[in-house]
Amino acid sequence: MPAGQWVYLQKEVPYPAAWQEGAREAGRRQRAQSRYVADLARDAPRIDPVATKLRWGGRMPPVEVGAPSVIVDPGGEFTPITPAREASPEPETSAAARRLAREMAITARLERRLTRDA
Repeated sequence: MPAGQWVYLQKEVPYPAAWQEGAREAGRRQRAQSRYVADLARDAPRIDPVATKLRWGGRMPPVEVGAPSVIVDPGGEFTPITPAREASPEPETSAAARRLAREMAITARLERRLTRDA
């Protein structure tokens, strides 16, 4: 068989199971195929993955280290903005909106409990 082609490795069973001669022939073919596959594995070249990776890495150009980065100082003007960003005002809600939100939370808890018990 020429190198680089696919090999059919599935066990061949061309005879009915009750036919003893066919079963013997199928067993003989399976043993022959197993020997053939073992021979292929024995003849396969040994590949060292570490050496392969080192060889691939040797082909790459060396990494150039760039100039050191400049440290940016935002200054004092950004400090007053930060607390204003973090403290977002709560929108005023009506009593009906608060009641609806509370009922939706209860419904969500009940649905989670029902799906967990199912």
